[in-house]
Amino acid sequence: MSFATEPDRWFHGKITRENAAHLVTTGPDGRREGLFLVRESLRMPGSFVLTMWARNQVHHFQVVGHGDGWYSVDNGPLFQGLDELVNHYKCRPDGLPSQLHDFVVGSHPPLSARKRLETEIHRAVTNRDIGLLQRLLSQPSSNQIGSVNSQNAEGSTPVHEAAKKGFVDTLDILLHYKPDLNIRDSKGSTALQLAARNGHADSIRVLVEKGGADVQERNATTGWVALHEAAFRGHLNCVKTLLQINAPLRPRTPDEDTPRELAARYKQREVVEVLEWASQNYPKPRTKTTEWLHKEPDRARAVQLLQKKGKGDGSFLIRPNSRRPGYYALTLMYNSQPYHYEVVCEGDLWYFIDDGPLFDSLPAVVDHYMMFVDGLPTLLKYPVPPPGIRLSSGHSKPPSQSQGQILFANTRLPPSLPPKPIGMPPSHRPIPPIPIPMEPGAVPMLPAPDEVGPGKPPNMRNYEMVAIKKECLTLGAELGQGEFGSVLRGKYRPAGGKMIDVAVKTLRVDAMGTGEQEFMREAKIMITLNHPCIVKLIGVTMGKPMMMVQELVSHGALVDYLYDGKYPKPNIITLKLWAAEIASGMMYLEKKRFVHRDLAARNILVSSDTVVKISDFGLSRAVGANSNYYKASQGGRWPVKWYAPESINYGTFSHASDIWSYGVTLWEMFSYGEPPYGEMTGAEVLDMIENQGFRLEKPPSCPNSIYKLMLSCWSLEPTQRLSFVELHQAFQDNPEHRDISSHRDLYQNPGDL
Repeated sequence: MSFATEPDRWFHGKITRENAAHLVTTGPDGRREGLFLVRESLRMPGSFVLTMWARNQVHHFQVVGHGDGWYSVDNGPLFQGLDELVNHYKCRPDGLPSQLHDFVVGSHPPLSARKRLETEIHRAVTNRDIGLLQRLLSQPSSNQIGSVNSQNAEGSTPVHEAAKKGFVDTLDILLHYKPDLNIRDSKGSTALQLAARNGHADSIRVLVEKGGADVQERNATTGWVALHEAAFRGHLNCVKTLLQINAPLRPRTPDEDTPRELAARYKQREVVEVLEWASQNYPKPRTKTTEWLHKEPDRARAVQLLQKKGKGDGSFLIRPNSRRPGYYALTLMYNSQPYHYEVVCEGDLWYFIDDGPLFDSLPAVVDHYMMFVDGLPTLLKYPVPPPGIRLSSGHSKPPSQSQGQILFANTRLPPSLPPKPIGMPPSHRPIPPIPIPMEPGAVPMLPAPDEVGPGKPPNMRNYEMVAIKKECLTLGAELGQGEFGSVLRGKYRPAGGKMIDVAVKTLRVDAMGTGEQEFMREAKIMITLNHPCIVKLIGVTMGKPMMMVQELVSHGALVDYLYDGKYPKPNIITLKLWAAEIASGMMYLEKKRFVHRDLAARNILVSSDTVVKISDFGLSRAVGANSNYYKASQGGRWPVKWYAPESINYGTFSHASDIWSYGVTLWEMFSYGEPPYGEMTGAEVLDMIENQGFRLEKPPSCPNSIYKLMLSCWSLEPTQRLSFVELHQAFQDNPEHRDISSHRDLYQNPGDL
């Protein structure tokens, strides 16, 4: 093992915990103080594990990936790149049992996990120096694939830079080395999205046709696809090119906007006309309903048919949805397992799966998913017809993406159309009206929301975001700190109204950009919520600094209320009431199809000894109509001690994972603000929960009935946990909880459901 001649070769890929421990304890250099290695985390994609020998034992520390190339050891300081993190702990222990010294020789860490630096290849691309670029990539010592995937301080690869500038000749050279076109820059954009944003139609075509870029890949921050970017900015040639290479017409943003709606809102008339023309001239789907649509809704029968008559991965059929009359269900085989997806039918006008594009027919849905995976485990390949129907021989082979129908390849999209009003063709849904400006500072009544039921997330565009003038606000003392700024006490006087106390959540100027988008995302969620146990949003100010104005909840965070001793210690009856109110608010969110993702006593605010309110929706997300979980697309500084194992391991968040967090929140309440799991690290907690069956012990003053509810929240299998409806019902029906019946009017109100 040579340390001097092998710098930075401490990375060992996907080895197990046991193998890592073996490597630092055996061999001539084993058991040396500070001996270490870094391996990939098998439980947390995008994160790593530091394994080291110190103080006569093996230690494992979670290296958490926070997205955009930033890492920390548990909740320690952040570093850009694993190499910077390791170099820091080589100089000082900073919380580790000893500083890092020698390492077990492996390989260099992946470029995507190293500190980002501009390379010679970046500079050659930026200067469009084709000769230099070819020389750099042809050098025998160069790692071509690693070089074309290297990221600079902004997260841009050489491919990003070429796409952004429209250098097709440079892109052509780079694509020869098979770069990863799914890499995103620090603002969440792929190379294809940058080409569309900057109006480079030729770059779009070469990225898709030569590089295989996915036109449905979403920006990690905005959720937009390339067609949204082009339509929003009026890049007509990019819109035409995307349509010619199979981009679906109606992908949706997280705010439910299609490209046509964005183009119309921002007066991109020519783009609207082309999209309307394309909608009316869309090619016919390649399959018919007789080939895959069944009459029987039985799920078990559908699986039997696919197992018996299907041809393996990609075999599928569509059937009526037995639980949702008027909707359909797609059953698909992959790895010998059946997968079921709800096909939503919106008023017999639109059909869609989860947050996928809108289509005007079931055959159009099938056609799309025969060309794009777009969230499914595999392409639809082999239709299985109803009994008695035989398919033609043309269906003996599955269509491949390379054989995919190029929708408008042989059709000249109109270069321009005669001027006409931007109307609504029969095949398109209406654009929401532009709100009439209100009197400055006025606070309107919230409009009644759409009918929201199980399986239908709220349409946020139907809620008006109230703009508040800063001169109507008076700011006071700081109440606390948020991720992107401070929370201040304030006073707000609406035009012609009385002064009211408010809490003002601010956004620092240096957090504009990504912070602003997350800030507005939280505001858009809060504006749709109306429940007595959820903090209400009053409005948002624009400009710098941006501010979110909320109702003031006078006694602050529940964890401080319980632990600091500023207030009288609440009795068990009060704690039960608060637990019931939190369950009521979370039941409301469950029915609204929102997962909170950060339920904890620090995010419950105390209004009085009879009312608490759920707050902090910065991590909340709406789940899709046919989905029970939200899949996080990038890492973050997650509160892992409150998270369910599936959230830590796979980045999936659901109402069931919120239930797990609710159980931890109950434990905090009945332990009067003690930190869960004490000084244990997140990695140690996960190991004890999964491998040793450990659960938090019953707090001394906690009733047995409440502790049983906690344990029911902590089943490893998400389907075995209670729902919030069941938890809420438990507080109503259990004789041990009837002592809170006099307060039920405070938490039974279902809000606006």
